[in-house]
Amino acid sequence: MKYGNAMVVDTNILIHDPTSIITLMNDVNTIFVHSGVIMELNKLKGKSDIGRDCRQAIKLIEEYQIQNNYRLKIVRQSYFTNDLEHLDRNEIDHKIISLAYHLTNNNTKYNKVKLITRDAEMRIHARELGIIVEDYESDNVNTKIPLCTKHFDIPYDIVDGVNLTININDIPHNDIIENECIVCHINDENETSFACIKKGDKYHILDNKVNLMGIKPYSMCSSEYNWEQHIAMHQLLDPDIKVCFLIGSSGSGKTLLGLAAGIHDKKHYRNILISRPMISLSGEDNMGYLPGGIEEKMAPWIKPIFRLLSFIRNTNEYNKKIIDNIRNGDKSKMDIEPIDYIRGNTFHNDYLLIDEAQNLTPTQIKSVITRCGEGTKIVFTGDLNQIDKPYLSKRSCGLLYASVKMKDNPMVSIINFNETVRSKIVKFAEEVL
Repeated sequence: MKYGNAMVVDTNILIHDPTSIITLMNDVNTIFVHSGVIMELNKLKGKSDIGRDCRQAIKLIEEYQIQNNYRLKIVRQSYFTNDLEHLDRNEIDHKIISLAYHLTNNNTKYNKVKLITRDAEMRIHARELGIIVEDYESDNVNTKIPLCTKHFDIPYDIVDGVNLTININDIPHNDIIENECIVCHINDENETSFACIKKGDKYHILDNKVNLMGIKPYSMCSSEYNWEQHIAMHQLLDPDIKVCFLIGSSGSGKTLLGLAAGIHDKKHYRNILISRPMISLSGEDNMGYLPGGIEEKMAPWIKPIFRLLSFIRNTNEYNKKIIDNIRNGDKSKMDIEPIDYIRGNTFHNDYLLIDEAQNLTPTQIKSVITRCGEGTKIVFTGDLNQIDKPYLSKRSCGLLYASVKMKDNPMVSIINFNETVRSKIVKFAEEVL
């Protein structure tokens, strides 16, 4: 009689989801962890972006070891044979492959032996050796970006002009969810257009005169109106919405609007906190190698935020005074911290802006959201086409995962930006590259 599958787990799986051994075990399978994986986790536990996940994975492995759980096997030996002479005996990845190869060729106990890894090179080597390989699929979601703005032509007589609402049944569309916005066009003499937000059984008409810290919806096409920016401004200022996902291409105004909304509503919050995963274009977390303390280490990552603050400051004299107060006399009102600091705190009556959220794993984004206490609003911005973190993809990144899982809740809004407005060359590059 055979007992489930033997699952050989790579380091990147445990970093991506520190509780993955529980998911993969599923009360049936046996998890094999090479001791080199534990050593690798230990080396990475001091890194700012993944250190917390490494420590959590090590702790869980130790708990299972103390319990003598027979479904977790820690293997110290490597199994290099003549068939594996092309592999490097000193490489941890290759030691893991050797373990999977040994189990595959000496299996009498398990239904199947599988190597679970997000590393494409390992998958290629393993398949050549006849090993069954799989990616970690448990938290992958459909890659379809949620909630592209829908447009409807409607008759004038369905609009409740007194309460500025439209009954939900007057625009029958089954896939419109809570806090999703639509754009309505009336073919009258003024060719009236406006946006509505779904709340319960009504569409509530949004004020067309929207202005956020002197910033108005902007489109590079003079004949068009940027409805996504218009909608995002209303969602960001809606006190009933506690989590906003702003998803879109580079230069679409996501971070600018998220930052401006926090400053606009700063009197409602104890503090404005800004964070982002500190991942370079190479996909590495280089914070530990930079000189100085936390503020000096973060300087390269927070420059874009200060550029946006300067843009808001230069919009008008009123903004100049507010930004100068934040920078000088009211520094306690705005903090910029590493994402790992966010995950270790609890926030009450704060405004959190998490930039570049496409580089967060599902586990990381969950741990950030669950830090939010009463009165806190959290805004995530990100571009699903600019994922810099190794082993993350559109299907597995935390930004898409959380937006798909949390949608259709009165406390959550999602908007997908369709237009790049930074410059004509950026718009062209987004279209063709």
